[in-house]
Amino acid sequence: MWSPGIYHPDQVFKSKEDQIGQLRRFLDNGAMISFVELSNETIQVVLPRTTQRRHSHLSTELIGKCNHFIHKQGCSKKFNDRPLECQALIPQGGECGFSDEWSRERDLVLPWKEYEQVIAEFEEEHWQNARAMA
Repeated sequence: MWSPGIYHPDQVFKSKEDQIGQLRRFLDNGAMISFVELSNETIQVVLPRTTQRRHSHLSTELIGKCNHFIHKQGCSKKFNDRPLECQALIPQGGECGFSDEWSRERDLVLPWKEYEQVIAEFEEEHWQNARAMA
């Protein structure tokens, strides 16, 4: 089972303008917010939705089959549209792995710290709308 790879913030945010709107549009197109636990902190990240969270913008799970991974054909997304984590995979003897220089924490997770406030504001707006609809 393939878990979704994590997008880099540069794949989500194309400018400093209306970052909540940019995040909302990205999530509306099949992504979700989840988190990665590091040794001393938890950082929220954006990744494709899984089959278990097909209709949700928020998840506490990083596991589950990626909605874009098609068993025999691989990923249904074009290479440049894939999460950076997926782009970094290198075929190695029938499996995929990462180069020795790749650091998931450094190259992918820690850059999300800069966007903690944007994600927090989006989540607050999301839950306010959910309460209003209830």
